[in-house]
Amino acid sequence: MRKLVFRVVSRLFWRGDERPPTMYRDGRPVFELEPDEQVYIRWFNNHFKGGIPDPDQVFVPDQSANRVSGGGRCWYVLLPEPQNNPDNPDKPDDARRTRCLCMGILGVQASVAEKTTMQADCQFDFRFEHDPIKHNYYHCELHVYRDGERLTKAMADGLKRQDRTTFRAAKKWFRTEIAQAFHASSQSVEVLRSEVTTGGKK
Repeated sequence: MRKLVFRVVSRLFWRGDERPPTMYRDGRPVFELEPDEQVYIRWFNNHFKGGIPDPDQVFVPDQSANRVSGGGRCWYVLLPEPQNNPDNPDKPDDARRTRCLCMGILGVQASVAEKTTMQADCQFDFRFEHDPIKHNYYHCELHVYRDGERLTKAMADGLKRQDRTTFRAAKKWFRTEIAQAFHASSQSVEVLRSEVTTGGKK
């Protein structure tokens, strides 16, 4: 049903495009998330354990999210990537590309998602930050900082053994914290439920 609605809205209101014109960045600047601002991620319905989001299914770092400040909508996070997205060379088939339309939405306040932990004398800071891309001005990412310097996925994958062990401990701690935060938020905020299941850990 959602895919049918999506096709109809695309034709009637977006001139055949797969997203509203307001989603495109069009040169607009990056601006910081407000502490009480909600950020939203999409979620499969089999990624729960005992009714709580499965911590292992959260990308750390670089979990994608969407903000709503500045004209965004929570459901923007469900819109599929463009068919000819240069940032995704895998070119998934259309059914796989659009299945995100049927996923659920989890939301949490930016300040609640911001966490800090000490592991082996290293301070790890986790927070969502505005990271606009060409076709999604409201795009945000979960960024990780180790002793004040950002730790990207590529950098994390290249850490030496001891540093990698320390990061894994911090990542495990954060995943548990953010899963609980999403769960607590869903108890008081209406969340769109997922209609689709997929397997495999992230």
